[in-house]
Amino acid sequence: MIRRHPTAHMLAATLCVGLGAVCVSGAVSDAAAQAQAAQPIQPSSGGSGMLFGAAGNGVEVAETEEFTAMVLTVDAESRQILLRNLDTGEVSVRAPDAEAGQINVKPGDLIKGMVTRGISARPAEAGDEEATTVETISLPAAMGGQAALVSGRLTRSVVVLEAWNPVSFVMVAQTPEGRTLRNFVPSPEAQEFLATQEPGAKIQIEISETAVLTRVE
Repeated sequence: MIRRHPTAHMLAATLCVGLGAVCVSGAVSDAAAQAQAAQPIQPSSGGSGMLFGAAGNGVEVAETEEFTAMVLTVDAESRQILLRNLDTGEVSVRAPDAEAGQINVKPGDLIKGMVTRGISARPAEAGDEEATTVETISLPAAMGGQAALVSGRLTRSVVVLEAWNPVSFVMVAQTPEGRTLRNFVPSPEAQEFLATQEPGAKIQIEISETAVLTRVE
């Protein structure tokens, strides 16, 4: 169920992959869920290299985005690196467990980054844990002969489908903790999968993002 980028060798494949997820608190009625599903969500710009595919009785989607960023700050105590994407201007924080010194970065340095995001979804099975769990990794690595930092986040959950609208391509679901999710689902394969699921169906999902950062020499 997990598709991996051929050069990353790490976590990949999940649910909120450029889907423009919106989360609100509390359960909703059937009518409210249908109304929420009918309201369009503006698709996010996403990255490049989108891959779609069926996976057994479920579906998986993955994308890889490459970027160049400038290091704004390095906090040795919290081990956080603040970056500004030179293409979009977006500012993001990376928090590797390994010290920033692993790639010798300092404010003003340029960083090459590769981010892999994805989604995996299938009907829930007996034995699937009906709770939301999160796993993270953060460690030094090597990429193309250079020192690199790798950080990743994998979220697993069994959600209950509240509504699916094949016109707006919006899914409404409930998490085990009682949060309502609204997701725009652009993948034709994912749309076909959701069309086979009735309201009330339990769906096992995995959500991940993995980043590889290397310093530009």
